[in-house]
Amino acid sequence: MSQKEECMSPQMLTGGKIATLGLWIILFLNLISPMGGLAGLLKIGLVLLILTHAFEAMVFYNKHKDAGDQAKADAGQVFIFGFFHTLSVKDKYAGIERSEPIG
Repeated sequence: MSQKEECMSPQMLTGGKIATLGLWIILFLNLISPMGGLAGLLKIGLVLLILTHAFEAMVFYNKHKDAGDQAKADAGQVFIFGFFHTLSVKDKYAGIERSEPIG
């Protein structure tokens, strides 16, 4: 596979986004109506999902904040869909990466 080829097809990215959204729904439904013996594990899963996606969104935004408001909107979607959204917009941000270190 060459560098120009997609690492995931658009259908796979959409499927990943749908699966991630489904996971969010299941994890939040567990808060409303605990799912038996899995309730504790699902609560931990929700916390981990929030933490990892918040970190991903923060890294994404810091890397692309020179792109303006669109970077904020995409960072919000990265929070929801994770790396599936990052992969779907990678070409949009080609060449708009921060050159200075973060911090």
